[in-house]
Amino acid sequence: MNSLVADAGEIHQSLLETNKQFKQIIAEYSQFEVEYSRMRQTLTDELRQCINDEIDSVKALCHKAEKVLEDIVPIRLKIASNNFAEDVDMALEVVTAANIPQLLGDTVTRFTAMQDRLQSEVDKKIHSSQAVLKQIADNLFVIAEKVSTQIRQVNFDTLYDIVAYASDSKDNPTVKYLGYRFDNHIVY
Repeated sequence: MNSLVADAGEIHQSLLETNKQFKQIIAEYSQFEVEYSRMRQTLTDELRQCINDEIDSVKALCHKAEKVLEDIVPIRLKIASNNFAEDVDMALEVVTAANIPQLLGDTVTRFTAMQDRLQSEVDKKIHSSQAVLKQIADNLFVIAEKVSTQIRQVNFDTLYDIVAYASDSKDNPTVKYLGYRFDNHIVY
């Protein structure tokens, strides 16, 4: 950002120097026009005298010189303003007054502060999320212990005996009855 300010300062100095040189060129050109006008007037007067007074061959040369002099016309400079740099200088002043480097610095500072706040909030949320997950894991462990303890307290021998008796076709009359009924049903 400091380089932006330095660059703007260099542009401003360069613009002032260019404006100074431009004004000098305009002044020199104005002086040239004045001197050219005087020279032309003097030459025109002398050529007219030469055409009127001299011998024919010299008159012809003077006539040609007069035509050449008429053809030589200095180029007119068309300049809308001899302070062309004023508009650019005013634009530079507007940019300088806008204080863009300071605004950019403030924006970066605000963005960094906002980023720090967001990161802090995220860190808090992560910490609280981790705490909740730890609590859930602890609760699941306690539940698993309770279930394991209850499963160990169940007497599966009694259940096994009941299931074995119910599924044995030799000793269980219900199984025999269902078997007969199934067989009779197929016969009909």
